[in-house]
Amino acid sequence: MHVAGQQGEGFVALEVGFNDGAVFVASQVGFMYDTGVVLEALKPSRGTAEVPGRMVTVIGQHFKQSSELSCHFGHDRTIVGGWFSSTLVVCSVPAKGHGTVGVGVSNNGVEQAMTLRYEYGVARTLVGLAPSRGPTRGASTVSVTGLDWTRSLDSTCACSE
Repeated sequence: MHVAGQQGEGFVALEVGFNDGAVFVASQVGFMYDTGVVLEALKPSRGTAEVPGRMVTVIGQHFKQSSELSCHFGHDRTIVGGWFSSTLVVCSVPAKGHGTVGVGVSNNGVEQAMTLRYEYGVARTLVGLAPSRGPTRGASTVSVTGLDWTRSLDSTCACSE
């Protein structure tokens, strides 16, 4: 095993040394040095536990379009990432129990920075609202109650027919 040393971005040919470096053998195999992935944001950063298939967008820098591009949710989940640009990757969130996990993106399928967090929450249930009816002119203030809700600035309420 050999640890690749520090180098600028680009491709280098691999040589293997024998006899304490007296003989070197060149090969057609090479190693690509890339600028490391930088993670900036995850949208959305939370979802319902045990519900697979939700898509999240990872915003960052230096994402590479390759078959090795992957998203990591915790240390036991690897999902193929969908490359959109060097600053945007889309990942499918795996089903997982309630809690918070680190999220990372890897250009080579191995090394990743787990600097983002995804929160798996419990399913929220609408229980009721008061009043349950109002005038046709609208503009009624309605109080909504539910189970497993937390006060959040990103919550919205909409009425539909």
